[in-house]
Amino acid sequence: MKNSTRLIMAVAMLLLMIIIYFCIQPDSAIESLIKETDKYNPLSKYSEFIKEVEVNPKRSIILYYSEVGHLCCAVVDKNILGYKVNRISSGVAPYNENLKVGFHWFSYNRGEDWVYYGIIYDKGVAKATWYSVEATIFEHLNNKFLYAYGNSEFDGDVYRIYDSEGNELEN
Repeated sequence: MKNSTRLIMAVAMLLLMIIIYFCIQPDSAIESLIKETDKYNPLSKYSEFIKEVEVNPKRSIILYYSEVGHLCCAVVDKNILGYKVNRISSGVAPYNENLKVGFHWFSYNRGEDWVYYGIIYDKGVAKATWYSVEATIFEHLNNKFLYAYGNSEFDGDVYRIYDSEGNELEN
């Protein structure tokens, strides 16, 4: 074979591999999460979508239920090659009669960024804060959830919850 024929075949093979690679990449952050959690145990394996929050054009936070009904959270990044799950965290039970709010937090990007999320069990809780960061509270299928995220120093053990009149509550 001539060198030019070999070069054309090599370029064609490279283009074919690139096309195949992009065809099997997930088309969304959710698809990426589902594909990634197929490898996980039921505590964090994706079962039901709750909410996707766009942190910036290249990063989303996804709240979802696992196969055993726990609230889970994932950080999914978008890059030139598609979507990639950065971090998955699980741990909030669907109900705990001893708490007003079930919280969980994690950091990612070598501790530079963090997410705090949870389920509000007591309907009297109207606000939650961590230092100066107020959580976003939302409802989904008759349940109240909350989340906050940031990229500053953060001590995940210090939080406050309040009722609708601004009175601090004990968890």
